Amino acid sequence: MKNYKFNCLFCFLLFFTFIYCSSIQAQYSYLVDALAKIKDRALELNNYTFTSGGSIYGAYLQNGSSISLTYPFEYGNDYKIIGYADEDVQDLDLYLLTIDGDEITKDVTTDNTPELDYTPPYSGSRTIKILNYQSSAPSFCLIAILVREYDYGNKKELFRQAAYGISLMSGVLNEADLIFTSGFCLFGSYLSSSSSDFFDNFSVETSGDYTYFASCSDNGEDTDVIIHDKNSGEIICKDQTTNKYAATSCSLSSYKTYKLEYKNYRSDGGAFVISAIMKSQ
Repeated sequence: MKNYKFNCLFCFLLFFTFIYCSSIQAQYSYLVDALAKIKDRALELNNYTFTSGGSIYGAYLQNGSSISLTYPFEYGNDYKIIGYADEDVQDLDLYLLTIDGDEITKDVTTDNTPELDYTPPYSGSRTIKILNYQSSAPSFCLIAILVREYDYGNKKELFRQAAYGISLMSGVLNEADLIFTSGFCLFGSYLSSSSSDFFDNFSVETSGDYTYFASCSDNGEDTDVIIHDKNSGEIICKDQTTNKYAATSCSLSSYKTYKLEYKNYRSDGGAFVISAIMKSQ
């Protein structure tokens, strides 16, 4: 009887471990899938390319939840804002709002591939909002911002290379039981050599140990990542070693706000850098 109980308990634990590990690995595979969809759609848009500076934002969203970011639009440009989500999402909605929250345009059709076209009447910041309206599980949702212009610098190919690198790094960390948590968790920019981009006002729902990492396109030689305390400006942790891949780990508090910096320290021409952040179990 004791052996029977032990065997049942062992089978339950084995089953639980399998389900748990499968859900963690699903995070990685869904990220790869969403990045691949963005790449494919960008290639289809012959007259558009990624904007310089921030052009890729990723969030891990619960069913029914939304997230927003402020983005600077320039007068005279034609923009295309595209959203993609993993296969668990049945309905992903995309909104463009004024800073005051008034609606400019939206795509609320029942699919997981919303798109918006926007030509700003004047330069200034607007709010981009993405809503996981319906999904069967927490899911990856990506926003890409493109502009109508010739693809000088071959940004689409550089994005593909950086996306491949960040996918490999995410897979390794996933194997080490690190996970993406709710909210923004991925950021990408086309950057000239020696320039940085930032994600301000980053916060975590749960205090703990986090790893912030980045990958550069193949023409990059040195990528850095730094986490700053938003209020004091203090550097919490950083990786400034000479490598096209960067990673740093530190404890973050749910009571504080941070600024995430990812830098193309050195590259042969402009390079694409994608960074992401994951939490230790």
